[in-house]
Amino acid sequence: MILELNVDMGEGFAVEKELLPLIQSCNISCGGHAGTLNDRKELIKLAQVNRVKIGAHPSYPDPINFGRVSLNISHKELITCIKKQLSELISLLDHPEELHHIKLHGALYNDCATNFVLSEVIVGIIKELAPKAKLFTLPHCALHQVAENNGITVWKEAFLDRGYTDEGKLQPRNLPGALLNNGKEMFQQFTSIALHKKVQTINGNWIPMEADTFCLHGDHPNVLKHLNEILFYFNSNHRPFRLFILHPKALLVEWKREPSFLMIKKLVLLKKALEKNSQVKTITLAYNSLLLQLSKKIESKDFWKEQIEQIEAEISKNNFEIGSHWVIPVCYEKDYAPDLIAAAHALNLKTDELIELHSQTPYVVNFIGFLPGFLYLSGLDKRLHLPRKEKPSLFVPRGSVGIGGNQTGIYPQESPGGWHLIGKTPFSLFDPNHSPPCFATAGDTITFDPIDSKTFLRIEKEVHKGFYKIKPRV
Repeated sequence: MILELNVDMGEGFAVEKELLPLIQSCNISCGGHAGTLNDRKELIKLAQVNRVKIGAHPSYPDPINFGRVSLNISHKELITCIKKQLSELISLLDHPEELHHIKLHGALYNDCATNFVLSEVIVGIIKELAPKAKLFTLPHCALHQVAENNGITVWKEAFLDRGYTDEGKLQPRNLPGALLNNGKEMFQQFTSIALHKKVQTINGNWIPMEADTFCLHGDHPNVLKHLNEILFYFNSNHRPFRLFILHPKALLVEWKREPSFLMIKKLVLLKKALEKNSQVKTITLAYNSLLLQLSKKIESKDFWKEQIEQIEAEISKNNFEIGSHWVIPVCYEKDYAPDLIAAAHALNLKTDELIELHSQTPYVVNFIGFLPGFLYLSGLDKRLHLPRKEKPSLFVPRGSVGIGGNQTGIYPQESPGGWHLIGKTPFSLFDPNHSPPCFATAGDTITFDPIDSKTFLRIEKEVHKGFYKIKPRV
């Protein structure tokens, strides 16, 4: 059972920062019914940091009614309006393919569900501007059929915070039963659809319903509270971890999940909570696991299973913040980037394009390993994915910034290495005389700030004298 959540955002409700770490997809308002250009820019950055799939949420041009009233406008006027909304949002992305999906808003969403002609108009726009984007819509409706007939991938959408009529439509908002008002009801609706492919209507009848993604509305009262309740019930009913006794005093806790910011956040919070247990000596964190070294022999895995389940439940009920943001100065000039030209050639990019792609992305610190202070950073732009060198370098200078596979990283000290070296930082990542010796930790985010060689030498001198410090941006 997979919980794939999407939330409408950028509509003037100040909960996005808290919601994004908890969901998988966001639908960003394109300005037709709500939101400003700055809202959209900020949401795209937040979605990138949290590794949330970005979607466009266009609507009728009707901010007065929040896009929830059908408009009698010509197809020509509608085409101009929707093209403008989609084109602007796509232009704000690092590359067009970053637009994962499109989901219509409000009255336009409902009108297209029953109107085949209107659906043809919308699908024509999508084919022109974003043919690779998925389309979120009601299962088996008019828009679904038209989109699939035109080669557009459809994700069937169901709603966790809305009541359904016996006809499979959403109950109008001005009528009783339109809104579900607690997380337990919403989770029950999710399990009915996800497990049994049916939903109970406002009249108490059961009708077929299936979904690839589940929506919560960002303007729903107490949406953050409800989302945390849903996650609490989901985690209470769906235990995704396994326990392995590796040694009489060593326990491995492993989750069957792909690495993600939400997974890292969970691991960091679990680690902090488990470290308070007197039996725990040290905890080592990896992509989707925790290794506990204990002071006593393990008598039963059940004890630790119960401990972890209790902590997971507490995490699900509360929105804990983790991590700081760090900006690391990097010089990409040729004297500090021996592999930059070759890497750009292999990636079919200009060196300036490679530098821009590498430096504009926020990266997540997954864990620290390989060398003391070596940060494993995820989030590398797909256009920079490059296999490691066939023949590793025997000597990589301290501070070298490299790319390898789907990751980027900084060598904290001299060592051999097989990554492509595209820059260098004068900043010292690891100092055994400091506590903690490494400035960053799992769950932090990092961006790289391009500097010239003159600035590099100045900072290098300041680092050597102990004057240079970087401060986290929370």
